[in-house]
Amino acid sequence: MPFTKKLDRKSTESTRTPDVYNAFSQTSMPNKVLKHGHTFTGNNQPQSRVQKQGRKILSIIDPNTEKDVIISTSPMFSNTGCSGQCSYEHTEFSNEEFNRLKMGIIVLNILADFMYDRLTLDGQHLRARKDYDISMLYNKHRNLNIHRPSNSNNRHYSPWGGTWQDIQNTDTAIGDDIERIRLIRNELHHSTTYELDDTRFIELCNIIHEMVRRFDQHNKPKVMYTKRVKEILSKAKHV
Repeated sequence: MPFTKKLDRKSTESTRTPDVYNAFSQTSMPNKVLKHGHTFTGNNQPQSRVQKQGRKILSIIDPNTEKDVIISTSPMFSNTGCSGQCSYEHTEFSNEEFNRLKMGIIVLNILADFMYDRLTLDGQHLRARKDYDISMLYNKHRNLNIHRPSNSNNRHYSPWGGTWQDIQNTDTAIGDDIERIRLIRNELHHSTTYELDDTRFIELCNIIHEMVRRFDQHNKPKVMYTKRVKEILSKAKHV
């Protein structure tokens, strides 16, 4: 009768590779406390308790609840997979990056909402708001052609489109503001860096401030667009 080695349960469990470790990256493993005040970070590199306590906390404000959402910064790994000593790095948004962040929220959430709301008020039967981005909403307005921009006969190719030079400060029709939204969106989307300098940020804020005042009069929303814009602009950089 062939000899078979009987393995006890403990030795079998100790040699089994955890499925969680194989399925996820090393950084997704929860920290496990080891002896002598070190912490296992998933890469066989012990971390001292002093290093662990030195981790920075990133505070982000939830726009819905206006409460802090606390996120602990994760270790920054080198291209070699953090061989050796891992270090924690704490950075914050620059003013230009934070300008870009706030402007992006205003454009994608508030200005796009105006375009969607205007279409529904014009009798269009639309799917849910989440199914439309600004490009789709702009094309619908353009094809519907109810709110033609001012001086549209002077456009080179069609009543719609053009550049900032085609819109005067006195052009305040709904179609003019739809063109302004398109131009602001394109400026952000085609930017080569995720930044918006203070000068341009203030210029766009002034343009948007005048637009949302008109939007409140045109659409009469339950929550005024002006109020929503002010809430975004009032958000401070919490780090």
